[in-house]
Amino acid sequence: MKSSTSVVELVMLLCSQEWQNSIQKNAGLAFIELINEGRLLCHAMKDHIVRVANEAEFILNRQRAEDVHKHAEFESQCAQYAADRREEEKMCDHLISAAKHRDHVTANQLKQKILNILTNKHGAWGAVSQR
Repeated sequence: MKSSTSVVELVMLLCSQEWQNSIQKNAGLAFIELINEGRLLCHAMKDHIVRVANEAEFILNRQRAEDVHKHAEFESQCAQYAADRREEEKMCDHLISAAKHRDHVTANQLKQKILNILTNKHGAWGAVSQR
């Protein structure tokens, strides 16, 4: 409780006109120098912040340009990959249809051979009367 009372007393003392007059009279020059140093520091900090912000903006713009370039490259690679897959799928479909056609032709030839064996008069099931 004592420290808060002393803080209140100190604030009241600093706010009093008499104390302000005393500070201005006895430490006026030092106070003015302190204010000027604060202003200089403020301007220096502002300049530094502006410089850092400009550098950050430059870096972000460069990264944004790199991102756009990488995105375009990615889209190009995706399109190429999709075209390759379509070509591969087309080739697979062609191979499958060729195999189906080959199997169909082979089946028809085999069916024709079986039919010839069954219906040929010299075959195993030919007419018995002619032997």
